[in-house]
Amino acid sequence: MVAPDLHGISNTDGRDDGSSQSFLSVQQQQQQQLRTRDDAPSNKGGKHQSTANVMAATPSNTAGEQSPDKIDIPTKCVNSQVDGAYPVLYNLKTALGVTYDGGHWFHVAENFMAQHSKLRANGGNTDATDIYFNFDKPGFSLELNGITRLMVAIAAMKEHKHLPSRLNLHFLHIPIDYVNPEKLSESVSNSGNKASFKQVVVQLPPEAKLPDHRIVTLTKNMESKARFVPHAVTAAQGASYDRTCVLYKGSYGGEWPTPQRGHWFEGEGDAYSFRQKLRTLCPRDTPLLQKYNKVDSNSKNGRKMRKMVVYQRDLSRKLADEDDALKLLRESFPPAEWDISVLLHTPDASPCYLAHLLHDVDVLLTPHGFQSMLLLFLPQPSLIFEVFPYRYYKRGYGPLAKDYGLLHAGVMSPPLTWHRKFLLGLVTTDWCMLSKQCRNYARGDNVKLTTRGVDSLVRAVKETLDPALHQKYSGVRDSLYN
Repeated sequence: MVAPDLHGISNTDGRDDGSSQSFLSVQQQQQQQLRTRDDAPSNKGGKHQSTANVMAATPSNTAGEQSPDKIDIPTKCVNSQVDGAYPVLYNLKTALGVTYDGGHWFHVAENFMAQHSKLRANGGNTDATDIYFNFDKPGFSLELNGITRLMVAIAAMKEHKHLPSRLNLHFLHIPIDYVNPEKLSESVSNSGNKASFKQVVVQLPPEAKLPDHRIVTLTKNMESKARFVPHAVTAAQGASYDRTCVLYKGSYGGEWPTPQRGHWFEGEGDAYSFRQKLRTLCPRDTPLLQKYNKVDSNSKNGRKMRKMVVYQRDLSRKLADEDDALKLLRESFPPAEWDISVLLHTPDASPCYLAHLLHDVDVLLTPHGFQSMLLLFLPQPSLIFEVFPYRYYKRGYGPLAKDYGLLHAGVMSPPLTWHRKFLLGLVTTDWCMLSKQCRNYARGDNVKLTTRGVDSLVRAVKETLDPALHQKYSGVRDSLYN
C-alpha cells in the first residue's frame, strides 16, 4: 500500500514550514523534491509552493494575515467543499480499560458521547454537513448500531435549532498508511484560544481502500425508524467520495473515565445543549407521537395516563418470570392510572424511534445493563429503576441520571440458581464487587422482581412524582417533544 504525497504548504513569506514532512519516507521525500524542482514554478526566495494531500496553515491574530477559516487550498481539493465548507474529520480512539465492541451502548457513551462537554467548551465541535469519524480500530465502524452511531455523532455536533436539509455522517477506518492520527494530532493544537487551532486539510485515500466506510444520511422528512440506518458506499457514489478532502478537527476518546463515571455533563448548560441536539437529530414525528400517546378513556377531559415501560433484555440478564412481575406491578400501579408495557430489546432499533416511545414515560424499569442508557430519551424529571443481579451492584448510571435531571433507583434480585445462592451467599456484595471473577459470575444471572422490589419502586415513584421536585423545572415537565 503506497502512502499519499503529504507535504506542508508554504508560509506567507514563501518558506516551507515542513510541518507534514514526517508523513513521508525518505524515498518519497526525494521523489517529491525532484517533482518540485522539475515541475513547479519558482516564487519569491527561490522556494516552491507544493500542491499537497495535507496542507497546514497556522492562523495568526495579526491584521492582514490568514484567518483560521481561510486557507489557500490547491485546485484538486476545491471540489470537495460542501456548501462552501469542507467536510470535517475526527480521529476516534477506541481503547479503554475494558474490552467492548462498537455496539455496546454504555462503553461507547462513556468513551465518545461523554466528550460532548469538552468539545463544546473548547470549540472543537462542528456545524459541517459532512462529518467523518475515523476509528483507530479496523472493523469498529461495522459493529456500531443506531444508538451508538448517534452517541458518536452527537458529541461532535454543534447545537442547531433545525436539521440541515441533508446531514451525512461517515463512520470508517482509514489505514494508517494514508493518515497517521498521531502526526495529525501534532499538527493541531489548542491552548484554550480558538484562534490557535492549526488548520489541516487531509485528502482521504481511494474509496476502494475503505471497506469499513458506512454512511448515515439524515434529512428533515425521514421517518423515525429510518434514522441512523447506515448504508455502504454504492458504485454510483464511489466517484463522489473518492479521495475526498476533509478538514481535520482533532481526536477524542480513549480517556479512562472517573471511577464513578461522574464526567457526563461538566459545564453549565451542557445537558440542555445535549437534549437540544437530540431534538435536532430526532425531530418530532407527529404520527408516531399520536400512536403512542396514552389517554384515560374514562376521563372526560382526556387526562394522560402515567406510563411505565419494562425494558426486557433479549439475551442475558433477563427479567425472569415476566408475567409474575407484571402482575405485581399492576397490583401496585392500577391500570386505571398507569399504562404498563413491555419493550423487548432489538439491536437494530432506531434511536429516534425509541426516543418517541420513551419521551413521556414516567418510569423505565429494566435489569441492570447497557440498555439503561435509554434514560437519555426520558423526560425531566422521571425515574429509571434497575433490578441488579444478586451480589452485583454498580452505580454507573446514577451519576449520569443525576446530571441529566432524572432520578435513579434500584433493587437487588434474589439469587435464581442454587449454586449462586450457595456460593455468593458466602460473600458480601462489597467483597464480590472487588473481585473480577466474582463480578463476572454474579452478573451472568437473570433477575427477578419481588414484592420487596415493587415496594422499593413505589417509594421511588412517590419521590419522582413529588410536586416539590417538579417545581425545580418551573412546574413544566421537559419532554423531548413537549
